[in-house]
Parts: sequence; C-alpha cells; structure tokens
Amino acid sequence: MKRIAASQNEPAIILLGAPQGAAGGGMGRVVDYIVQATTSSNGAMESVPLITRDDKSSKVSSLLLLARAVRKTFAMRRRATLIHINMGDRGSALRKSILVLAGRAVGLPVFLHLHAVEMELLPKWALTALGFVFRQATCVIVLGDRYRQWVMTQFGVKPDRVEILWNGVPVPSPESRAHANTDQPVQILFLGSLGHRKGTHDILSALTLIPQGTPGWRMVFAGPGDLDKYKADAAAAGIAQYCTFTGWLDQAETRRTVSSSDMIVLPSYHEGLPLVILEALGLGTPVIATPVGVIPEVLTDGKDIVFCPVGQPAELAKAMERLIEDPALRQSLCDNGLARYRERFSLQAFSADLVSIWQRYTAKAGRAWPRLG
Repeated sequence: MKRIAASQNEPAIILLGAPQGAAGGGMGRVVDYIVQATTSSNGAMESVPLITRDDKSSKVSSLLLLARAVRKTFAMRRRATLIHINMGDRGSALRKSILVLAGRAVGLPVFLHLHAVEMELLPKWALTALGFVFRQATCVIVLGDRYRQWVMTQFGVKPDRVEILWNGVPVPSPESRAHANTDQPVQILFLGSLGHRKGTHDILSALTLIPQGTPGWRMVFAGPGDLDKYKADAAAAGIAQYCTFTGWLDQAETRRTVSSSDMIVLPSYHEGLPLVILEALGLGTPVIATPVGVIPEVLTDGKDIVFCPVGQPAELAKAMERLIEDPALRQSLCDNGLARYRERFSLQAFSADLVSIWQRYTAKAGRAWPRLG
C-alpha cells in the first residue's frame, strides 16, 4: 500500500505501543521518558499512544485494548512516521508480537524495544515463535551488548538491525553531595517491588549478619508487595526495630527518600538496567547491586558501584558493613556516580540517542523527517 511521505514542515508521528499507568512498571516509566523526548521537540515530533494494558486490565480487557491498538495502527498508517513497540516478559511479549506484525502489515518502520529480563527462560517453542517476530522489526532496540548478542544468536536478527539504547532518567542531579560521619544511623534503602526476584529475602538475611559492633544503621524498604510477610520475616529475624516498610511511594517521595539515604541495595536475580540505580547515581547515593543484566557493562565495581554475588547474603552483608563504616568510600562512589550519570544516563542523552536511532532507520526505509532544532 502506497504511503504518504512526511513533509519537512509536518511533525513526525510516533505510534507508541506500551502499557499505561502503574501496570507498566519500570517499562512504563521508560515510555514516559520517550513521550517526554517527543514533546520537548518544539513540535517536530508527536507521540500517539497505542495502549495494550492498563491498571484495570484483565485478560479479556487486555485483548480489547490490544484490538484497539491494532485498529489505530491501521487507521493511522498513512500519517504515522514509525511505530515504536515496548516489549516486556510473558503476556507483554504476546501482545506486542501482534502489534509488531500489525505495524509490519501496514508498511510502517517497526522499532521493537526490548525491556524483558527473563525472556531467556521461555520454552523453546515460544522462543522460536518470538524469533519470527523479532526478525520482522526494522530495528530491535536493546539495553546493552549482552542482549544485543542474545537477540542475534537466539533470534537470528542481523547485526545491522540491532541497536543499544541505555536507559536515562530525569532527576535534579546536584553538583556535589557530602557523605560524612554523623551521629545519625546510616540509612540503607531498598527501592522496588518486594519479592524474590529483587532479592528482598537476601537483604533481610544479610542484615542479621552485620556484626553488632558496626556503627548504627537503619533499613528502609520502599515499594509495593507483601508488606505483612516481610514485616513478619523481619520480626522473626530479630531486626524489626531497625526496619521500616513504606509501601509504594510517588515520584517526589521516591526522590526525597533516595536523596536522604546513604546507600541503596538492589541484590536482584534478574534485571536489565534498573532505573532505580540510575536515579541513585544522579542523586549522589552509593549503590550496592548484583552484576546482572547489563549493569556490569556500564558501571565499574569499586568506582561507581559495589557489586555483590547473586544469592549470597553473607557477601551482601560484608558490602553493607563496608559502606556503613567507610564514609570516604561512600563519598568516592557518590562523586564517580554523579559524573557517570551526567556523562551517560541523563534524560537528554537518552532522548538524543533514541531520536538518532529513529532517524537513521526511517531514512533507510525512505521516510522523511522534519528538521529538529
């Protein structure tokens, strides 16, 4: 079907396939940042949502939302410049696969943005089916080289159709931040959904292993999940008096909590490139994390992060004890983390890299773009 080429005076129309609201989790926040990239273009770009899931979605209503997204894709096929589809794990992979095929059917350049962190665990038949979908995309966008190599090897996507896009976050990053000895307990923060994948149980186990002579500390668990269960686990471990469970925090509360904490711990079993780590870097809060996903590709142990092995509470305890007792190390991690954030993980860097990818691949597909400036 013949399509109308975009005029240099018309905005680039970005069809954006993604969940809406809290249903999207971290992926949903990245989508918000993509929208910000388009709305800050002085009218040169415009994003049009293709909602595939929302906070009220059941299996049936998700299918209805998907049907509407597909219908909108067909309706806007002559006006749109491209379709950018954000894919996660499980049901997200199924829904977005259908949207990829719809975008391909109407002749749009299709950008498949992979956010999944457990897709490798899918059964062979599912991976075979997904391989067909991935090969239909004009460009597959991944979080780092680990996933770039995986989609090329597992799905047979050609190297010249896979691009790395590191996440970026908008935080009010300070020029500097002081980490020094005070009379106040050192505040350790976990920020995320409480559960096994994020290593919440490992944190509780590690806290019991911190020697009694260690200077004062307190632990804050900020995020949704089974709070009653983890409060009971903390009480059973004899550390309830040191632990606070806040539940879900909005963006302003999150930033205040990160800024007032002396370190963040994220001993996850599976991750991509967590936004919480990037936010901590940008706010000058030292990070302890497991070297999973692409985190070790972009951060260096002992320089701008401290790594601990997956599933080893004793090693996590040693890392926390080390940072509790060494404000100079916290300061060094803070300073290097701030520098790394400004260099690579600001929203400006993310937006510029994303738009560059869009422009290069739409040009290959013969699509004109407006002048950005």
